[in-house]
Amino acid sequence: MPRSGSVGHLEIDSVSRSFGSLRAVNAVSLDIAAGEFIAFLGPSGCGKTTLLRIIAGFEAADSGRLTLDGRVLAGLPPNRRDVGMVFQNLALFPHLTVAENVAFGLELRRKGTAEIARQVEEALALVALDGLAGRRIQQLSGGQRQRVALARALVLHPAVLLLDEPLSALDLKLRRQLQGELKALQRRTGTTFVFVTHDQEEALSMADRVAVFNRGGLEQFDTPQALYGRPATRFVAEFVGDANIRSAAQLAPLGLSLPAGSLLVIRPEDCVVGTAAAAAPVRIDGVVEAVDFVGPHARLRVAPDGMPAGTTEPWLALLPGAALDGLAPGARATLGFDPARAAQLPASQIRGGA
Repeated sequence: MPRSGSVGHLEIDSVSRSFGSLRAVNAVSLDIAAGEFIAFLGPSGCGKTTLLRIIAGFEAADSGRLTLDGRVLAGLPPNRRDVGMVFQNLALFPHLTVAENVAFGLELRRKGTAEIARQVEEALALVALDGLAGRRIQQLSGGQRQRVALARALVLHPAVLLLDEPLSALDLKLRRQLQGELKALQRRTGTTFVFVTHDQEEALSMADRVAVFNRGGLEQFDTPQALYGRPATRFVAEFVGDANIRSAAQLAPLGLSLPAGSLLVIRPEDCVVGTAAAAAPVRIDGVVEAVDFVGPHARLRVAPDGMPAGTTEPWLALLPGAALDGLAPGARATLGFDPARAAQLPASQIRGGA
């Protein structure tokens, strides 16, 4: 069921939406290319779902402009926007079979019986549910229900598919499996996907580009690699993964100088602890505060010695579990890092703190 031609180019120009005194979406602009997989990422209340609902036509923007393939969306009802949506609660009809759920939108469009049967069969095959057409929704697993919701949306061939945290209710293993399936499905269909999530790992692993929201505004819109390696603001650095964020005053005792007001962002995996730190350009002596095991890796917090009062926040390091070499809470250790691998935030970009 791939779309023919280049459709699904979504332009969002200075869109705002307020609810009373609350500015839910604040002058957001995004240019989403046809066929892209985009993630809207941010904490609860940041505006990502409100913007998704504006695109779908369930909310009206107070100002700004939305166009899809050059067509202005303002004033168009949801069913005339060429936009599909998968809701967080899936919104499936429990009294209908799988096939009847998928056929629902086609029936509203008054398609012929044979055409409906053909398209439903294609949609179910696309999401690997062929053979389950006659099942009731209550007879399906969580992952199968998710696929039904996707098939019901994709059978209408939307130019853009909006997904509102559709995996949030699933367990971790199934969620990761479906993340891979969603990404593969998007590649096969060529449909523009806009996926809302508060899960950083989910956004980074699935999307071509990620829009990071905070307090109604857009902090950064970039590739996952750029967001993580070159965050544009302190909020992005802190929200997208763990980070050691240090000011000029905190780094001066280590022999590092930064321009006034700027910050250095050092990712935990770029830190080494123990004997490996001997060759690092910058070294910090301290005491291991905590060791948290996370599968094949371990997260360490190291409290530094000799730092100025009020600047003794612990350093974070992410090490392979096999590299712990006896490190445990209370042990003395040396942490090292290479500042060339760190990202620098100029004073002009330090905004959007949590």
